[in-house]
Parts: sequence; C-alpha cells; structure tokens
Amino acid sequence: MLQNYTWIGLFPFGFSLLSSVWFFCGTNQCYLLGYTETWSYYAAIHGCFIGWLFLSGIAHLSQNDKESIAYPILSLCIVILFLLIAFGIHGNPILKKIGVIGYSLLFPSSLLYSKRSFKKQNSSFKLLIECSLFFLCFSLLLALLNEFYIGFPKSFDGWPIMVILHGIINAIVVIPCFLGSLLFEEKTQNPIRHKF
Repeated sequence: MLQNYTWIGLFPFGFSLLSSVWFFCGTNQCYLLGYTETWSYYAAIHGCFIGWLFLSGIAHLSQNDKESIAYPILSLCIVILFLLIAFGIHGNPILKKIGVIGYSLLFPSSLLYSKRSFKKQNSSFKLLIECSLFFLCFSLLLALLNEFYIGFPKSFDGWPIMVILHGIINAIVVIPCFLGSLLFEEKTQNPIRHKF
C-alpha cells in the first residue's frame, strides 16, 4: 500500500470524509473552525473538487509514473495549501494569502507537468488539457484579484462574483476537462519517467 507512492490515493478519500464533515457542520450549525453555515458549504465544495476530484486525477497520473516523485510532492503541497487556507479564513489571514498564492502557482504547474508526462498526445487530450489550463488560469486570476485587490467587485446583482465565475468555471470546465483528458490518453503510450 505504501510502496511506489500509492499512499497518495488516500488523500482523495480523506478529502471526501472532510467534505462530508463540513456538510454536516453546515447543516447543523456546528461552526467548525468558526465557519458560518455558508462558509461550511463553501469549504465542503472546495474539498470535493480540489481534494477529491482533482487529487484523484493526480493520483491516477502517479500510478502511471510510479518512479516520479513529482506527483507525490504535488499532492502533499495541495493538502498543505488547502489547510493553510482553511485555517486562515477565520484565523490568520496571512495563511490564506499564502495558500492562494501557492495554489495560483501550483495548479497551473501541475497541469503543465501532466501535459508533458506523455510522449504521445491525441487531439482530444490536447484540447481538454489546454482548455482546463486556460480556464484554470482565469479562475485563479479572479481568486488573486478577490484576495489582493480592494476594488474587485464582490457581487453582481446580489450574487457573489466568486461563486458565479470562479466556482462555476472550476466546477463545470476546469476539473471536468482535466479528468476528461485522462480518459483520452492513449492506452499504449508510456509516461516519460521523470526522476528528480
């Protein structure tokens, strides 16, 4: 289980449990980490998409390239940055800022790395991974502006901008395209072995 970095497969499972706890806390107003009902749901949804779905794709890639330490490092960094943001939202705001900056660098890097991990790439794979990368960068730009630019609009017609754009883009474009690209990888290809 713990050989060849197979342990990173535990992260998506752990995030699914964490998300269920936050859903429970939101429903029952338990205020975990000081989160209100709304923020508990936000945390649960982020846990599902980042920790469960996105990390599942990273874990899959890790199994295709068991000699590389890049995917385990990416997985650990995703977990650590998620915790920084989680503890920083209603705690130390510096932790949240570090997490946002870290994700803004880490997520595009992980997609770029996964893209170059295959010698052969069919057109469907390229289209989906590039679409995911483009909209991911746009989504992260919104997150950076929301975090660091005071004049960034917080709502539109009563709806939070980050929910309308950032959340929906990630939910229906970024992660589905990333996971979809993995379905189109050629079964006969061998991942490039990166040893570092």
